[in-house]
Amino acid sequence: MLLAKHCKEQGLNCHILEKSHQLGGVWAYNEKVPGGVMASTQTTSSWSFTEISDFPLTPEDGLNTDFPRHDVVLNYLQRFGLKEGIPEITTFNCEAEDIVKDGDYFFTKTADGQVYKSRRVGMCLGQLGNPRS
Repeated sequence: MLLAKHCKEQGLNCHILEKSHQLGGVWAYNEKVPGGVMASTQTTSSWSFTEISDFPLTPEDGLNTDFPRHDVVLNYLQRFGLKEGIPEITTFNCEAEDIVKDGDYFFTKTADGQVYKSRRVGMCLGQLGNPRS
């Protein structure tokens, strides 16, 4: 979401392919989906390190400690995403399977067979991502 924010600030068109069904990726607890946070997950970095510099934490985020639970982080990230208009530029439940560069363009193929053409690609895989060459 931060990459998209910065791209938009530079006047670049941006589109996000999000594997999850919602903003916040791995911070959304789901006992039926392996990988991601557990019910008891808390951050190992404090809010002073985690907080986005121009998007301050507010009481509505549900701050519980200096090292917040996953649901607090998820709420904060979702609020940030909404403020930045991220849902409008995101395709949810969309997993990239392959990226090929041809000339000046990248072609990203998704699991459902869609192909996206772009001049640039930013890969934000999160801590559980598994890039393949």
